[in-house]
Amino acid sequence: MIEYGDLALLRPFWLLGVPLACAALWFTSAKAGVSAWQRAVDPALLVALHRFGLMREGNVRRPWPLALTTLILLLALAGPAQQNADAGAFRNLDGVVIVMDLSSSMTQSPAFPEAVRVARQVVDATATRPTALIVYAADAYLVSPFSTDPATLGTTLSLLTPQTAPDSGSCLQCGLDLAKSVLEKAALVASDVVLVSDGEGAETARFDVPGGHLFALALDAEHAMPDAPVPQLLDLQSLTAASGGLAANLSAPRPVIDAIAARNGGASASAAATTELIWTDYGRPLAFFAALPLLLCFRRGVLQ
Repeated sequence: MIEYGDLALLRPFWLLGVPLACAALWFTSAKAGVSAWQRAVDPALLVALHRFGLMREGNVRRPWPLALTTLILLLALAGPAQQNADAGAFRNLDGVVIVMDLSSSMTQSPAFPEAVRVARQVVDATATRPTALIVYAADAYLVSPFSTDPATLGTTLSLLTPQTAPDSGSCLQCGLDLAKSVLEKAALVASDVVLVSDGEGAETARFDVPGGHLFALALDAEHAMPDAPVPQLLDLQSLTAASGGLAANLSAPRPVIDAIAARNGGASASAAATTELIWTDYGRPLAFFAALPLLLCFRRGVLQ
């Protein structure tokens, strides 16, 4: 689907047929006209037809009604649509917030690229649920608001560097507090927060988002820098368990990823079902107008 404000093409791949249709119509037109008659009619008869004015050199087939019909049909199949005024009422009320630790103990670890890769796997596991991205060091920052485009969010994650957070330090509670604020403003009914961190500060952190579940992916102890705090997986497990979530190491993230995917419910299936509620598809009425140019084919001399 291609969106431009309140307008969209629901099935834009049908537009790929426009060049093919144009080529076919040009080929048909090139094969028409007097040259076709010359192959089918005796030369002496052609001379007589010319003499009596029954055939002219310019009497070639004009396939423009067929061309116009084909173009209108392809546009109708592409699904031109307009967003309904009440589309906001059909939004997904179950969202995910990813909270990335960008403190120096995390970004200087050789496992930081792996942390980004695993975070992208989490994005893929969220299916159609709106997902937001928060990063924190000494303070927390909203990098990406809620979005249902996993490709864009994955690209944003890939661009994270040690310089993304403008301050040094580590405030895990700041990241959780900002996640709570973002969720409250979005007025979500249910939510998951996925924390990617070394766990520094988890022993005193709290997570109190109504209807929310906290999951954590912890840096492995063997990947910690020599002068950095030891990753606190046990503290993260205690923190996440209080909300009904769970924690796992970055080297074995599958339990968390599977849990996020399992909580999607019928999200991916409902996305197709709610398309008709969010968008008004004008493809069907437009297909009716494709028949109008064909009426011109009944006029004498248009296609012959």
